Amino acid sequence: QPTALVVLLHGLFQSGQMLERLARDISLALPEALFVMPTSPTRDTWSVGPAWFDHMRSARKAEYLEETRTELLALLSYHGQDWGIPPERVVLGGFSMGGTVAAWTAVQVPRCLAGLLLLGTEGLNLTGGWAEPRTLGSGTDWSPGADGLHVLQC
Repeated sequence: QPTALVVLLHGLFQSGQMLERLARDISLALPEALFVMPTSPTRDTWSVGPAWFDHMRSARKAEYLEETRTELLALLSYHGQDWGIPPERVVLGGFSMGGTVAAWTAVQVPRCLAGLLLLGTEGLNLTGGWAEPRTLGSGTDWSPGADGLHVLQC
C-alpha cells in the first residue's frame, strides 16, 4: 500500500501518459509512492490538444487556472482519503504549464505539502500578474501552503 503520493502534471499539448517514463524512473527510488499523471482537458480556445488553462485570452486565464486547481485538490483529496496519505506525504510536480498549475495549487493548500517539483517552468511567474489568488478571508494570507514548502526547480 502506498504511503506517499506524487502527482505529475504535463505541459501544453501533452498528456499524462507522456510522463510515464519519468514516473517509472522516479518510482525506482520511491517504491512506497503512488504516481498519478492526469491529462488536462482540451480547451475550446485551442481545440487541438490538452491545456490546463487558456494562456492566450486573459479574460479566461484565472478562471481556468482556478477550475484546474479545484479539480487537482479533489484528486489529492480522493487519493489521500483512499490510501490514507496526508498532505505532508504529497509531492506536486509539473512540466511547463503543468508546473504553473502545481505551484498555484501547492501554495494555496491549507496544509503544507511534502514538496513541489517544477520542471522547465516559470512557476507562478507565468501568470504575469493576471491570476488573482483566491480569497481565504479577511486578514488571511493567500498562500498558507507556501510556509515550509520544499521546492526543486529545474
